[in-house]
Amino acid sequence: MNVKDIVLAAAQSLGIKTGVSAYFDSGDTACEREAELLLSCFNLVESGLALDYLPLYAEDTLRSANGKVEFSSFAYSPVRILDVTDSKGNAVAYTLYAKYLKAQSGTLKITYTYTPNKKGIDEESDFDLLTGDHVFVYGVLAEYCLAENMFEEAAAWDKKFKDSIEVIFHTRKCQRLSSRRWV
Repeated sequence: MNVKDIVLAAAQSLGIKTGVSAYFDSGDTACEREAELLLSCFNLVESGLALDYLPLYAEDTLRSANGKVEFSSFAYSPVRILDVTDSKGNAVAYTLYAKYLKAQSGTLKITYTYTPNKKGIDEESDFDLLTGDHVFVYGVLAEYCLAENMFEEAAAWDKKFKDSIEVIFHTRKCQRLSSRRWV
């Protein structure tokens, strides 16, 4: 899922696609503010999805001489550490600090959830297979309208965004079974 495709789809809904496309393709500055705001909104939506709805998982193998693993050495920004194992797959006790993780020295395999790195216009989303483009488009439109003080439109797009997320979580409503009656 390409960031540019999502941003341009949102711009199409706002009626500013030609100006935004011209900015990203040829550097035309007529819609620079709108284009940069849409890109910023995309990054907010992607980060919000990872933190609130659909966590992203990563696994890094890191080496530590003193048992201290800085969070800055991870591939992504960790949110929650799920598991730490040694090179043989045995669980390792660890302690979390503000800027690092303390465990035994050696090679550690760390599984964690993360927030995505900030994306540029030509990059791919970390949610490649988890969601459809429309979820991001609705989220970007909601954030954009909120930033532009269009509160009614923002509420409408936000409702569509949250409804789409609910569809991802619950594709079918639960069916209740009638109670059994003993004769």
